[in-house]
Amino acid sequence: MYKNRLKDKKIRFPKLFEKSNNWYLNLTKNQGIEDKLLDSINENAKFILDVYCKTGMLTIDIAQNFPLAQIIGMEDNSYFLKIAKKKIRHSFINNIEYTNLSNLIMYNNYFNCVVLYFALNDLSFEGIKKLLANISKVLKAKEKLIIADYCVLDNSFRKLIFWLYRFLFHRKLFRFYKIDLVTILEECGYTEIKVDNFEGIRFISCHNIG
Repeated sequence: MYKNRLKDKKIRFPKLFEKSNNWYLNLTKNQGIEDKLLDSINENAKFILDVYCKTGMLTIDIAQNFPLAQIIGMEDNSYFLKIAKKKIRHSFINNIEYTNLSNLIMYNNYFNCVVLYFALNDLSFEGIKKLLANISKVLKAKEKLIIADYCVLDNSFRKLIFWLYRFLFHRKLFRFYKIDLVTILEECGYTEIKVDNFEGIRFISCHNIG
């Protein structure tokens, strides 16, 4: 649907695939990025969406931090969804629901917050634009969209290390860096766009015009 190269692709080690993002965070010493994301969610949010939730690691953390909210994780990779659903059966968390990303448009004007956590870098330019446009339809007016994803490193030594890492595991990132997310967000109807660049990580928060 959004030209995601991981859609229904059987990942031999799905948990290890997702943990590559955590490994990246540890190397850049930005382990607090998830805490920043959680702090950015309105404490009164009742319906929160985690798009491209993979195996649900962040989704569970959101659910635990917002026990009175309904958390929905969406993913278009059936193998990731299977693992995510298995996790909540063993965790006794009752405020999470997982569903296929193809159901996104069914939640018109429904969510108080939408999260994209390292979710855009595997999409094409057209896929990113289409996804953000569809999210604007399911996110209520004046409510928040939060994005955390990769950006270019400034430190030359670390840049070399991560260039090698990304060349081996995330080659599409080189194309992703050239995409102007702020312009796309504006075109899709988002405002109050705030961008913070950490060392190799970009954190964006914005609101839906509606």
